[in-house]
Amino acid sequence: MTQGAVLPFVANAEAELVIDLRALPEKPDVHSIRRHAHKEFTQPWNFEDVILMPAAGTVHEALAAFNGVLVLNANPIEPIVALPHCVPEDWHNTTVYFPGTVLADTGGRDYIRGIKFGPLGQAKEVQMSVNSRFPNPKDEKTRFAVYSPR
Repeated sequence: MTQGAVLPFVANAEAELVIDLRALPEKPDVHSIRRHAHKEFTQPWNFEDVILMPAAGTVHEALAAFNGVLVLNANPIEPIVALPHCVPEDWHNTTVYFPGTVLADTGGRDYIRGIKFGPLGQAKEVQMSVNSRFPNPKDEKTRFAVYSPR
């Protein structure tokens, strides 16, 4: 597969999201890319290949704990937010972060991006500093998106 090949992200039979996991992220002029896992993705994938791992402690600690695990980059965020009806029901009422991409703001603070899903699957993009602590799991369901092909 060539660099930049489009890998389909098939959500269900009614709709298809197409996400290029091998592409570099589009970054606003005010951000820099610290890390972006993308060369590891070599085959098509879908929601069934995504495992939502519990997130605890700080983002930095969680990233260290997932060292060696194929965490998803932030490329799925825009397509999923645009078509939230494609998201499986077990993602509802959950905040899902895609820690394979770490960006820096203009002040040099690192952060990761994610999606917060409402009870009916409504979706909005969120960000979290790598030095922030995840909410108490009893109060809020926060997860990391990990790739595990069948």
